[in-house]
Amino acid sequence: MAKRNRQRRGFTLAELLAAVTIMAMLMAAVAGAMQACFQTYAENERIAAMTQTGRAILWRMGQELRTAKAVSYDDGLLEIIPPTGSTNEMIEYQLVNGELIYTLTTDGNATEHKLISNTDDVKVESFTMAKTMGTDWKDRTCVKSLTTTMTLSADDNELKITSTTSPRRNLIY
Repeated sequence: MAKRNRQRRGFTLAELLAAVTIMAMLMAAVAGAMQACFQTYAENERIAAMTQTGRAILWRMGQELRTAKAVSYDDGLLEIIPPTGSTNEMIEYQLVNGELIYTLTTDGNATEHKLISNTDDVKVESFTMAKTMGTDWKDRTCVKSLTTTMTLSADDNELKITSTTSPRRNLIY
């Protein structure tokens, strides 16, 4: 009888199973790394949103405090009286139930804006102000600086932002 000369073609079942197992393990490792990247990216986006929101609000507040004629702060309510000649009569920042509300009064009409709302991704946990007193060049008591602190949160992240402003004029407090 003649011997058949067969060439081996393809893979055996054991080889295929080993290749599939190795490929599955590699894919699981890549998927885990991708998931970690996406979670880190989302967390960084939340932190960036908190930082940007806080900086924008404190920058605007600082601009208004620098030129204010008078300022009062009491338990989450900051009232700013703009300088003489301004079209605005009163500016208020108020923390109410986790919402930071900006109220601008012009010609007796108050316009209210929610700078940070309860429906936003970023929430306000606290809003405080402290003053540092000093004396001016005539040895009169005046406000040297105002320090505003806001604590913001987004999911499990919390960020405390502080801004110090020096008034440009002898501020009544």
